[in-house]
Amino acid sequence: MKIYAPAYYRDFKCIANKCKNSCCKAGWGIEIDDDTYELYQKQSGEFGER
Repeated sequence: MKIYAPAYYRDFKCIANKCKNSCCKAGWGIEIDDDTYELYQKQSGEFGER
């Protein structure tokens, strides 16, 4: 299988609300793996509520 990604992909770091073109606010579907999903489900506070 070939996977294509932009040249900057490995250096990308999400800056969330500091980004004017925020993919998470644009309604894009952001995929995460099962382990990350479980980690997010355990978070408390404002982050956990979202």
